[in-house]
Amino acid sequence: STNFGFHNGSPDILFEGNLVENNNRGFRLLGGNFTFQNNTLINNPVFGLRLGSNNPLENVLIENNYINQHNVAVELDEDAGPVSNFVVRENDLSNNTLAIFSNKDFIANCNWFGTDDLDSIQLDLVQGTGELVLQPYLIDGIDSQPGQSGFQPDPNNCQNPQIVFNLTQNTSFTSIQAAIDLANPGDLIQVGTDTFIENIVIDKEGLTLINGSWPVIDGGGGVPVHIVANNVTLKGFKVTNAGVDSALIWIDNVTGVTIDSNYLTNPNTVSLFGIAIDGGGEHTIIQNEIDSVAYGVAMEGSTSNNIGQSGLGNEINTVPYPADPDVIPTGVLLFDESNENIIGSNQINSVDYGVHLADESGNNTVEANVVVGQNHGIIIRPFNIPMSTANSGDNNVISRNDVTATDSTFKYGIRIQGEAD
Repeated sequence: STNFGFHNGSPDILFEGNLVENNNRGFRLLGGNFTFQNNTLINNPVFGLRLGSNNPLENVLIENNYINQHNVAVELDEDAGPVSNFVVRENDLSNNTLAIFSNKDFIANCNWFGTDDLDSIQLDLVQGTGELVLQPYLIDGIDSQPGQSGFQPDPNNCQNPQIVFNLTQNTSFTSIQAAIDLANPGDLIQVGTDTFIENIVIDKEGLTLINGSWPVIDGGGGVPVHIVANNVTLKGFKVTNAGVDSALIWIDNVTGVTIDSNYLTNPNTVSLFGIAIDGGGEHTIIQNEIDSVAYGVAMEGSTSNNIGQSGLGNEINTVPYPADPDVIPTGVLLFDESNENIIGSNQINSVDYGVHLADESGNNTVEANVVVGQNHGIIIRPFNIPMSTANSGDNNVISRNDVTATDSTFKYGIRIQGEAD
């Protein structure tokens, strides 16, 4: 090519792993709705990446690219359309005359500009009338994966890890709760890499919280995460230090929540619940690691949830509960008419029960789980014994599970009790 590496305004495109070198220009993209990642752009003198015409520039993510030796590394046209959810992060933008030129506002955090001097970055390397959020920024340009396409920085080299960004509104905060309080429904919030000692309450419908690089939500002995709004997403956090009789994440009578790729642990004092689901339903709980709790995932009166999916299961490790020896540690517990749920493809290691269906919880599917335990693998019976009139659940399907005993005290692989059909 002697001019453009690519010229396109179509939506929903992924540009990944491309090498564009020694052309007159690099990439020219006219519209939004794309991800541009892990690309290498070198010595395309006019620009590396130029964006915009009159089209909206919305839902754009530019990350982990190596863009060097250009007049401008990333340029937004002066006549570019409205900008929304536009993020430039974790790129190497060094060795360019200008790193960024923009008359639009957006977030450009954790990039390497070839210097750790913020004044030099703001005065010499970033120009235009747009207000850019440049902090936190990288303090060195070391690539943690040399030889791979693009640029993979060490997240520990990104200054000011305590910053929380509302990517939709282009605003920043120093606490997660402050960002939530000033968010609008449907906003996207990115949390920095620090430890946040907070009990956050997510009360905005459709809010999405994502990580900068494994931030920690430390509940300080309370409820670290309490979700009271529909269609919330929490992805990529370490959640810890809940109260003894509490939950690390409490989903409270709402619908459509996604809990994805989090690490939930309470190593100092065993908490009662990893994820507690009260009422509501249609939640997706996938790819989480849960340990140091008595109940991994427990739902009461909740329907149509997916606890694990094919290839996206959870790893759940339960332990004895010193605060009440009568509590039976359980990987996944359904009770009080929790119906039509799918528990699938999970790895459950429990000192007592793997999966427990109780108290008229019916029409559930338990499939393709690996259960390792010391008492019961999968059990259908009333939650509290004796309950002489309780029906522990009808029309449940149990299929393709692998149940393994860890020692000779193991009682049952699968047990059905209490008028279950």
